[in-house]
Amino acid sequence: MTRIVLAVSVLILPLAARAQYGDGRWGDGTWSGDDEYSYSEPQAGDPRDGYAEAEPPPLDYGDAGPTMDDFHEGLDGYGRWVETPEYGVVWQPASVGYSWHPYWDGRWVWTEAGWTWVSAEPWGWATYHYGRWAYLSGPGWIWLPGRVWAPAWVAWRYGDGFAGWCPLGPHGAVWDNPRYWVFVDAGNFLQPVRGHAVPMPQVTFPRVRPIPVRHGPRAGPPPRIVEKHTRIPVRAVPVVDARTRTHPQVMPSGAVPMYRPKTAPIARSQPGQRSVGVPARSAAPAAKPSSGGGSQSGAKALPVGSRH
Repeated sequence: MTRIVLAVSVLILPLAARAQYGDGRWGDGTWSGDDEYSYSEPQAGDPRDGYAEAEPPPLDYGDAGPTMDDFHEGLDGYGRWVETPEYGVVWQPASVGYSWHPYWDGRWVWTEAGWTWVSAEPWGWATYHYGRWAYLSGPGWIWLPGRVWAPAWVAWRYGDGFAGWCPLGPHGAVWDNPRYWVFVDAGNFLQPVRGHAVPMPQVTFPRVRPIPVRHGPRAGPPPRIVEKHTRIPVRAVPVVDARTRTHPQVMPSGAVPMYRPKTAPIARSQPGQRSVGVPARSAAPAAKPSSGGGSQSGAKALPVGSRH
C-alpha cells in the first residue's frame, strides 16, 4: 500500500509577499534569498575561546555581486529551476539521493571569515555562500537565490558529543525538525562530512545545545572547543578570490579559494534594518501529523542573535 506522508511548507509568508519576478526577486525588487540577516554586523569573540585578539574586521559585502545570469551559467547543468507559489523561481539540484541534505558533501575549514563550508559539489560556490534553503512537500530541498556572500548560511548546535548544523531558511528561519539537520561526532568536525555524518536516531536532539544565530567570524562553535574535541590545531586561514568556478578546494598554502562574481551593483538596506517591502519574519506553521503517527514541523523564524 502506498504510504502518503503529509508535510507542510517550511515557512508561510503573507500572500502579498509572494508576488515575484521571474528572476528570483520579490515584487519590490529585493532578492528572495537575501534578508535583513544578510547584513547583520559580525561580533567580536572572546580570545579565550580561540578567537582573534583584535576586533573582527567589518564584513566586506562589496558593492557588486552575482546576477541571475551568473547563477544560470553555473547551476543549469546541475539541476533545474522551478516556479513555486511560496518563493517564486528557485533552484533544485539533480542527482542527489533521498537522504541528501545541504551542507553534507564537503567539510568545515576555520578561516579569517569564520567557519567556511568547502563544498565537494561543483555548484556549491553559489548555493552554500549565497541565498537560503527551504524544504517543500514534494520538491524537497530548494535554493532561493541571493547576492550577499558569507562563509556559510547555517544555524548551529553543539554539545553532548555532537556538532550539528542546518541551512538557514528564508528570513533567517531555523529548522526545529531534527531531520533537516546534519550531525557529526564532535571529534570528526573537521573531517569530510559525507563519510562521518551520524544517523539521526543516534542523536538526542534537545541535548545538543543550540548556538545563537550570528553572522561573521563568531558564528558556530568556538575554535578552541573544536580544537579540544578534534585534537587538531585550529588556525585561521585566509579566504581568497578564485577566478573561475573550477578551482582547488584548498590551496597548498592553506588558503581557501572562493568564486565570488561581482557582476552587478548590490542595493542593500543598512545593517540591522529590513529592506523596504520585505515581509517581516513569519511564525512557523503548526506541525501536521504524518500518516505514520509522527509529526513534521517547519521552521521557526528567530530574530538574529536569539536562542531557541
